[in-house]
Amino acid sequence: MFVPANVIKTYLSELFPESLESGRELRINSIFTDDNKQKLYVNLDSGLWTDFKSGEKGNLVHLVSHIENVPYQSARHFLKRKAFDAGADLFDVSTLNVDNKAVGATRTVEGDSEEWLEVNPKSDINSPNNLKRLASKFAIERKLASFKFFVGRTGRYFQRVIIPYFTEKGNPFYFQARTLVNRDPKYLNPSKGLYGIKTSEILYPYDKTQEYVIVTEGPLDAMSLRAAGFNATCTQGCKMSTIQAKELRGKKVILAYDNDESGREGFYEARKRMLAQRTTNIYSLVPPKEHKDWNDFWVASDRKDFEAYVYSNIFRADWELDATSLLT
Repeated sequence: MFVPANVIKTYLSELFPESLESGRELRINSIFTDDNKQKLYVNLDSGLWTDFKSGEKGNLVHLVSHIENVPYQSARHFLKRKAFDAGADLFDVSTLNVDNKAVGATRTVEGDSEEWLEVNPKSDINSPNNLKRLASKFAIERKLASFKFFVGRTGRYFQRVIIPYFTEKGNPFYFQARTLVNRDPKYLNPSKGLYGIKTSEILYPYDKTQEYVIVTEGPLDAMSLRAAGFNATCTQGCKMSTIQAKELRGKKVILAYDNDESGREGFYEARKRMLAQRTTNIYSLVPPKEHKDWNDFWVASDRKDFEAYVYSNIFRADWELDATSLLT
């Protein structure tokens, strides 16, 4: 796809005023590392680029996709339009074709909730309803009885505990369903086709007014940290998306993925995505080696020891310890 050199130069120079031009190359700051030096070289004729700090490379569409935090096709449409209309405002990100979460939705979470039973674990542990008892036992064993749950009584989510994600008005807009019996798959999520929303487009609800947030893989881990008094969210798995990374910009982000190889790989991928969004306040937090995740640790410890461990094991992602002032 051809984009005029003057369009490439204008676009990047506006976003990176510290850029340097050398021959037919424009050198800008690396967007994949926290190094401010001009290590990302863009060929103004071809649009091909290489980041000599991180080793990342690609074409102009890839670069715009990373910079603007939009899907590849959206970046392509954006550049195509600008290639034909060089006088247009190149820097209005709102014109990019980011998927609307409601587009294509044929059902609502509220509709599914008609097949759910509300569960109050502390009181329903002795309920005459077997499903309520199962879900209550699950919540109590996980030491999460203070949270609101549902249980599927019919349909696709039968015998599954429903972990709801609520709007500020208290309406469920998303959920995760975990089986209460021995069957696969262990977890079910609402599908993009049915609801017009993907797991990669949301973060488990958290207090956005706080300066920091602890990011876990699953909602049970985030709930465990919240039960201990920490502001926590989850990415519904160990793969943070660019949409989620964009949402976290401006926060002190503590990556707290599971204590396994997938969690470690997810940490490095998430760190790279956040650096691409120019988020540099990135920290790491890993469960004790004898526990696979945060809920496992929460169940096995008391609150005092759990809190003490968290405060003592928050490290800068550049491996400098800085926990004392982080949560104050």
